[in-house]
Formats: sequence, C-alpha cells, structure tokens
Amino acid sequence: MEHINRLISKSHISEKYGEELWGVVFSNLKNIVKADQLDVWFSKVKFVKLEKGTITISVQNNFIREWIINNYFLIIKKEVYKIDQQINKLSIIVDEENNIDSSESVNRNVFLVQDVFSKLNPKYIFENYVVGDANFLAYKICYDIASKSTSYKHSNIYYIHSHVGMGKTHLLQSISNHILSNNKKTKVGYLSAEKFMHNFVNAVKNNTLFELRSLINNIDIFLIDDIQFICGKESTQKEFSLILNSLIELGKIVIIASSIAPHLLELSNLKTKSLLISSNTIHIGNFDQPLRLKILEFYNSKNGVKFEKEILHLISEKVTTNVRELEASLNNLSTYLTVSSQEPSLDNILLYIQNYMKTSEKIVTIDYITKAVAKYYRLSKPDILSKKRNQKLVIARQIISFLAKELTSKSLKVIGNKLGDRDHSTVLYYLGKFNKKISNNPELKKEVEVIKNSLAV
Repeated sequence: MEHINRLISKSHISEKYGEELWGVVFSNLKNIVKADQLDVWFSKVKFVKLEKGTITISVQNNFIREWIINNYFLIIKKEVYKIDQQINKLSIIVDEENNIDSSESVNRNVFLVQDVFSKLNPKYIFENYVVGDANFLAYKICYDIASKSTSYKHSNIYYIHSHVGMGKTHLLQSISNHILSNNKKTKVGYLSAEKFMHNFVNAVKNNTLFELRSLINNIDIFLIDDIQFICGKESTQKEFSLILNSLIELGKIVIIASSIAPHLLELSNLKTKSLLISSNTIHIGNFDQPLRLKILEFYNSKNGVKFEKEILHLISEKVTTNVRELEASLNNLSTYLTVSSQEPSLDNILLYIQNYMKTSEKIVTIDYITKAVAKYYRLSKPDILSKKRNQKLVIARQIISFLAKELTSKSLKVIGNKLGDRDHSTVLYYLGKFNKKISNNPELKKEVEVIKNSLAV
C-alpha cells in the first residue's frame, strides 16, 4: 500500500511513473492469470505512454491484441483503476517495430506456442497438387478460399470426402500454407481430428476449455481433417458441436475432410449431423486412368530416375488404388533400379512389376465385396447376412448383389447363398430395385464407385 501511495504522489505525465505503474499491474496479474497464460499473452507487453487519463500498452501483433481485449481487457483496466482512479481508459496497440505479423512466420509462431494446431507439411501446396476431372471441384473451391480468404462467402461450411489417400489432407494443408505465405492478416488453423481429441482431453484435465474454445473461435478459417475419427466418442463430439456452431454463428469458414460421406457419420448430435449433411459437400470421385497417369508424370518430373511415358502408362494401369500408392510405387521402382544398377528399360520394369510391385489386380470374391460394403457403411458382416430388414442393411445387400453380378462370374444362386442363404429370386429382386435407385441417385452412384475403388478394380 505504501508503494502504491508513493506511485500516486508522482506526476501523471512521468514516463517513469507509467512504467512503474504497469510493473505493479503486471505483478498483480500474476495472482489472477495462470502462469502459462501470463507467459504466452503478457510476456512481451510493454508500457508505451500515460496521458490524459489513458494508459497505453503495446503487444506484438493483432492476434494477441484481440485475445487480450476479448479476455483480459476489463481485468487490466480494473487493476489500473485500483492504483490510480484518475486513469480510467486503457489503450492496446500493436508495436510496429516488433510486429510478428511482419515476419514470414506470422500466425504460425502463435499457433506453435499454443501447440493447439497440427504442424503443416511444407510440400503440401497447391502447386504440387495434380488436378483432374475427379478432384477439380475440390481443388477449385479450396484454392478460391485460400486466395480470397474471408471475402469468400459462398458458404460457411464445406465438407470434402473421398476414399483414403486421394489428397484431402494435401488440399487442407495447401490452404493453410498459402494463407500463411500470402495473407498475413487472415488467421487460419489446420487440425486433425486426432489432435482435436488430444487438445480436448488436455483442456479438460487442465481446466483450460475456455482458452481452447477462445483460441479456435478467434481464427478466420478452421480446417479439420479425418473427422470420422470422433465417431463413437461422445464427449469429443459434444465439444466439436459447440465449436462448430460457434464458428458458424461468428461467420467463420469451416472446411471438414473425411473418408466417409456426411450422412454416414455416426454422430450422436443430430443437429451437427444435419448441419454437415446440408453443408457444401464435395466428393473427390473416380480415380481414373488419365488422372493416375498425370500424377505419375508429375512425380516423374521430380524423380532422380526418369521413366518413359510407356512405362508410366503401364504403372497407371497396374496401380489403381490411390495417390499414395502411386507415388510409393514410383519411388520403390526408382530405388530398385538404382540399387540393382539396372536401366529403366521396359523389360526390367516388367520383371520388377511381376516380382515386387503391389498391383491392384485382385481376385474379387463375394466375401471380399461384402467386407468392403460393411466397412464403408460401418456395418457388421453378421448383420448384413442376417434376416434383419432395416433400410441400411437392405441397401447394403442390394449393393453387394449389384457388385457381385458385375465383378464376378458367380450365378444368382451362388450370390444368394453367400448373402445369408437367400434365394436367387431375392437377388434378382435386389438387382431390379437397385438398378432403379442408382439411375436416379448420383450420390449413391458415387458411393458405389468409392467401394469399387477400395476393391481396386
């Protein structure tokens, strides 16, 4: 108290007085704000000036300024007023000389300090993303959002889904990398669903849920990957629902990626599921041969061992699953030729493919089709083969019948036997009903294509 009285007795226009006053305020904040939060948000705060009843302090960037204003402004003002009732205004400015926003690492540094968002792969940029008919729409929307940022207001929420390994993570991280390099004012955060769950558990344990929500709500574009991993985790789903609704109410842009279509997500919160189903949904579709060849040509241009187009064409016909396996096949082939000191001739390539390469030429069986359909729709095989008649199971049986007829040489009788000892007339009925459905339902047609891709045919 004696120290405070000594401060008050000094001239209010004294710079030394202002610095000492801020020192006392900062000391008092240590008893109010948690140590880790104090270190993150206040360690670089500086006293600037004191005049006409206003104390001015500076911070490193707009991100921290907005955070302090939203969370600690009234607390600071109250602590100042306790010391000197003649100071009734608080001004927080950005220190232009030490502004983190002017550096290349802008918001990335703030995010890494918090350790909330996932680290980015610098190779995941739009320039390295190969575009074809199947992924053009997803690429175009993501690129436009990254380029126009918060001015891109066609929708608040986007949902990108495809089979595993088709470039969803590449697109989401490309948005982050593009914004961090070109638009320092836009705050963007990329987060895997696994990292989100980890953050949530830690926040509950450390009683920092408010801080976690505030940090995410403070960004402009929120990107979350592999959202299907929160299915079955009730408390994590509830937290995600709260954050998602908050971001939408604040007018922020949310982009979600998943290997499952939104209507197939097993979410307990029906409002959130409805929100995702009604979002701007983009499906990365058929991984066709022209796109596979284009991807191989791109990787070949950056490869140490160069291959003729005839060889790339051959690989594109053999490996039909996803982008990851295409790249891995080319890298493995290059390594094989280098280590064995062989020329990249057609004969040597054919020998390698025959002996070593994992190709997509599999013998498709009805059991294999049943497992693929069960996995895609998150059903159990025993339920599919049972006598249960709910709609989801009936559609699954129809798809199995359809694919078994198309991809195997088995008779309707054999298909029926494999489908839970059903009669051939039941299989015929399934086929008739399903052919009508698929001709009028583009979304169902896409789902069947995804399942076929997973069978690698």
